[in-house]
Amino acid sequence: MASSSPEMPDEAPDGASSEGGFSEAARPATKKAPRPPGKAPAGKEWDSDAGCWKEIDDLPISDLEKRRLKQIEENEARLLALGLGPSPLIDKAPRRKSHKRTWEVDEDVKGSLRARKKTSYTEEVHHGVDFRVGGEKAQARRRAKEERERAEKQERLRLLQLEQEEKRAAREAARAEREAERKQKEEERTRKAAERAEKEAQREAARAAAAKAKAEAEERKAAEAAEKEARKRQKEDERAAALAEKEARKLSSQQERQQRLEEAAARFQERSSEHAARVAERKAVYDAEYEAALARGETAEAAAEAAAKAEAE
Repeated sequence: MASSSPEMPDEAPDGASSEGGFSEAARPATKKAPRPPGKAPAGKEWDSDAGCWKEIDDLPISDLEKRRLKQIEENEARLLALGLGPSPLIDKAPRRKSHKRTWEVDEDVKGSLRARKKTSYTEEVHHGVDFRVGGEKAQARRRAKEERERAEKQERLRLLQLEQEEKRAAREAARAEREAERKQKEEERTRKAAERAEKEAQREAARAAAAKAKAEAEERKAAEAAEKEARKRQKEDERAAALAEKEARKLSSQQERQQRLEEAAARFQERSSEHAARVAERKAVYDAEYEAALARGETAEAAAEAAAKAEAE
């Protein structure tokens, strides 16, 4: 979009400041072009600064508004292609019929004595004989509709009666079937009671045999437990004897170890005393040598001092 601010001249006119531009008193007023009367063209908006219609695409509008304007333009073009756009009445009326019998839809809505049909808005509407013929046809359609509804109602009643008869027969059959099932279940219960009595006798015999086998098994387990206890006592005695022997060997080994430790301590004490004697002897020799060295040093220093004094004199 073109800029709405006027361009500044290269040279400042009369009344301009020394720094360039107009002063507040000499600044010219910006005049905007008035908007022309009438409806704005589709997809355009008036730009007062430029003084002309501008495309809406050039203006800051949202994408939703752009899609809506595009849809409006497509709908207008589609209506014009179908002949449904704004056009004079003569273009819609047939050539062989009088224009007085042709009415616009908006004009025909007022004062109409019959219900509007679901027809196209471009269908022409006639008045006069059509009201009487339309009324007769409406009565015939109403009577036919009533007869059809009556026949449908009778058919529904007949079907309902048939359905009730079928349900009654089904209930009778279900009742007979339940009675047969009840008798069959009673016989089944009697048979199962006899089977339970026989099974109970078999279980009693099995329980007696199991009790006898259990007593024998307990006796056998008692004998095995006594034998196992005897073996256990024997193993405990053997373990006690082995433990006593082990303790004796351990005590003997401890005594031998103690004796070896005492001998080692005696040898260590002897070596320690010998080492201490050798260390004392070496220390005495070292001290004697150190004293002799100190004496020699003092003698040398005294001689040096005496020589120095003699030279100085």
